[in-house]
Amino acid sequence: MGRRPFLVSAWPWRAWTYLATASLPGALGLSVLAADLAVGGGLAKALIGLPILGALALAGIPMGRLERWRLRLIDPRPAADPHRRPARRGAGCWLATRGREGATWRELGYAVVFVTLLWPIDLAAALAAVVVPLALITSPLPVALGAHRGLWPGVAISTPLQAAAAVPAGLVLLVGGAYLVTALAAVQAGLARRLLTAPANLDVQRRDAPISHVGLGARIPHSAVRKFRHVTSPTSAAAAGVRALP
Repeated sequence: MGRRPFLVSAWPWRAWTYLATASLPGALGLSVLAADLAVGGGLAKALIGLPILGALALAGIPMGRLERWRLRLIDPRPAADPHRRPARRGAGCWLATRGREGATWRELGYAVVFVTLLWPIDLAAALAAVVVPLALITSPLPVALGAHRGLWPGVAISTPLQAAAAVPAGLVLLVGGAYLVTALAAVQAGLARRLLTAPANLDVQRRDAPISHVGLGARIPHSAVRKFRHVTSPTSAAAAGVRALP
């Protein structure tokens, strides 16, 4: 059974939902960022605000967790948590572990870009992809009732001929908006997966990977081992005229 055509599949709706739902965590995160900077900056002279400002370094962790959850809307692959489990219990060990992880700083960078740039673009694209086409497609209804359909200041659809031309234009924009929204969501989801999920956290993987001499030896070809033993053997050294050191 073949795949369903893109326009009648769930992907345009999933992509639109992914972009539209960015406004809630984005606006909330921007509010928290502004409040933290205002309060922490105001109290920095009294040294009380320094811990408040320092807490911003960990602000990307909850944002990363939420974005990994939202990533399932557009990307069905698992989005694993990139953070290591601290070696011991306690806030001090947790803070030290998170501070040394590259994932913590990647999440912080993503959170800053997300709350200041990405979510307004997502919301604008989600609204434009739906509101403008639907306004054009449904324009014959108010025109038939003797009213007009305002699009933006100074531009309105008020005649039957304009309404008839607006319907196919709205359909074209609706189809184009579906592709645009899906492409934008795919790009942002790719960025989120690269920065917020475990495969991108190469430094943690390398630190956690134990050094196994057995595994290392298994990867060395036997022919190379035999050749090394042959070259370093005393008989080979004597044949080559090399005098062994006492």
